[in-house]
Amino acid sequence: MGVVERLRGRRRRAYTVSSGPAAGLKLHPAGASADYAAGDNELPVQRAVQELLSPGDVFYDIGANIGFFALLAAREVGPDGAAYAFEAVAEIAAAAERNAALNDLRNVTVVTAAVSDTDGTAELLLTTHPGGATLAGGQTPPDLRGRRAVDTVRLDTLLAQDRVRPPKVVKIDVEGAEAAVLAGMAGILETHRPALICEFDGPDDATVATAVARFRGRLAGLAYSVRMLDPSYEGSGWQVRHVVAIHR
Repeated sequence: MGVVERLRGRRRRAYTVSSGPAAGLKLHPAGASADYAAGDNELPVQRAVQELLSPGDVFYDIGANIGFFALLAAREVGPDGAAYAFEAVAEIAAAAERNAALNDLRNVTVVTAAVSDTDGTAELLLTTHPGGATLAGGQTPPDLRGRRAVDTVRLDTLLAQDRVRPPKVVKIDVEGAEAAVLAGMAGILETHRPALICEFDGPDDATVATAVARFRGRLAGLAYSVRMLDPSYEGSGWQVRHVVAIHR
């Protein structure tokens, strides 16, 4: 068997996460970062998810990718809790469903849609990096590889229709579309006041700092305190930071 065939076989194989808060979970990487399987992926975020959740809680994973954080949350909240994984790219959403099944986590619900401020459809920009897809209307990704129409949903609508339970923690990783996500969950923020974990990234510190400042501004008046988590990607050449917002 050649090198290419061996690598393809590894990508098809399920792993058991070997370390970190997610240790013991089974995971099919499906082309995502190998750090997921090692347990090293975004450790400060993993710890924040673990610390903020208790049995019976509800977790929303917005931009869930292959479901790593949804799986971690589902295990933390137990059978009386729930984890909702929202992923716009259908192939990646299918991988998240497979990973939930691998772990027999029946409290995970995968929603194949982009979370936004409207219920309908929108154009999604696909990227070479499997976790980089974003809704059109913002900055075009540097590794753009295609476009497709996807369904969009407002979290407030889903809750009003009893399709989801009210969240305790919402994790947002939407590549620049944070404003639309927050606008579509304005009622949830005012009524249920979940903790928020949000990722911001860009080519330099100034770009990320501007995005974080805008995020703080959008929460102004809602009595949230915002703090930065320790960096997850030091020395990567692309700036990525995570913040946690807690209602005071």
